[in-house]
Amino acid sequence: MAKSAKTFLQTLEQKYPSQVIRIKGGPLKPHENECSSIVWQLKRAGKVPATIFENLQTISGKKWEGYSQWQQEGSYARIAIACDLPEERWQAADIFQELTRRLNNPIKPEVIIKDEAPVKHKVVTGEDVNFFDLPLYRKDEKDARPGWICGLAIGKDPETGRYNLSWHRNHIHGPQRSAARLQYRHLWSYLQKTKAMGKKEMPVAWIFGAHPLLMLAGAVRPGYESDEYDVAGGLLNEPLRLVPSATLGDDFLIPADAEVIVEGYLHVEEKEFLGPWVDFMRYYSPQVLEPVFRPTAFNFAETPIAEHNWVGHNTLHGEIGYSITLTRELQSKFPKVKVAHRIQPYTCVVQFTPTIPGEAQRLAHYALVSIGDFIKNVIIVDEDINPFDVNDVLWAVGTRVDANTNQVQIVRDLNANRHDPSSFSDLLVGGFIIDATKPVGKPFPELGVPERAVVERIKLEDFLSLEQLDKLAAGGGSQITGMGI
Repeated sequence: MAKSAKTFLQTLEQKYPSQVIRIKGGPLKPHENECSSIVWQLKRAGKVPATIFENLQTISGKKWEGYSQWQQEGSYARIAIACDLPEERWQAADIFQELTRRLNNPIKPEVIIKDEAPVKHKVVTGEDVNFFDLPLYRKDEKDARPGWICGLAIGKDPETGRYNLSWHRNHIHGPQRSAARLQYRHLWSYLQKTKAMGKKEMPVAWIFGAHPLLMLAGAVRPGYESDEYDVAGGLLNEPLRLVPSATLGDDFLIPADAEVIVEGYLHVEEKEFLGPWVDFMRYYSPQVLEPVFRPTAFNFAETPIAEHNWVGHNTLHGEIGYSITLTRELQSKFPKVKVAHRIQPYTCVVQFTPTIPGEAQRLAHYALVSIGDFIKNVIIVDEDINPFDVNDVLWAVGTRVDANTNQVQIVRDLNANRHDPSSFSDLLVGGFIIDATKPVGKPFPELGVPERAVVERIKLEDFLSLEQLDKLAAGGGSQITGMGI
């Protein structure tokens, strides 16, 4: 069976029930912050389960025929489950290693017929296409009304035919009108090519619900030469199944096993206000003018599971997507890099032990440019430091960095990401490099650790029961299991 949001949810509920929760009460109005309020309260209680809402009312007053899900990708455990990794490989380092391997091994997609495609269970076209019939949502108090959808855009290069997957938000303005936020990357460049060809609109489709590894394909940045349907297949570890779109048929293919796909056109000139909206850095981004999107078809799976992406609170996009992309880029020039972890917005920690003086500084400067304007701060740590543990990283900074030396460098006048609240209005920003590695060729104190032979002889499970370990994990003891819910 092909991987989908439903197969993933089924795995969670059957094998890992502590990872998922269903909310049956309601009807809830996601466009009035009612779903996000529940998810927010769960997180404040220290819990981030995949949360399924079964009873939703749309802006048009109709009952949503399916469900919505929040946080399917909100923990490393669930990313590991999505990768079919055994529990002994649920540590973040193992997950990054596996996803980096898959990113390096793309798989070509396969095209199937409409009758075999779950996403073609119901297709709505013409005057029946109405955004207000979808479960639009608002995450935060001052998110602009009436509502939003945030999903994976499918673009196609009008010159080469290359498919691109990228995350974008849509601010809904009317039943058949939205504004779509575009960064100056692939989809924006396709729009400029379309305009240069003398066309007024460019075909595009949005995925609002799918298997988490398909959604991850839009968060990685494999390079302009890669067809990202191939990348998605590599991450899924199986060919991505495609089906002709309702709007353009074989000229524009869409994922067959998605839950909700909205087809339509982006206008090359017409724009509409978008925002405010809280983006991945958790601050409100300013209101701006963005291209108008006109929907032409809705594609639904049976009982569709719509994605309500909690931007800034998940692990899928910022942490994992940027991290495995950066890891691959750095390893191509510095093979001794173990992993690069985007630990917070615009900030990465690179695990790397230099062997010659100045090597860490060269690596850090390369990290600043490897994924464009998404990194401005770089911290390099030795291999004995866990780059996924902020306390471990800060311990290395506190005990291995002398700010009187070039271990600390300020980098000025970097082009700023448009979402970076620290850059204000000039779109320039400063960054820093911290080399928190031990000096090469110089004496340094030895780190104290228990005697290895004794650690190997005294096994934790001989002194603590499985029930005790589970209680520690349930109480937030992620050091024991590496996870929680």
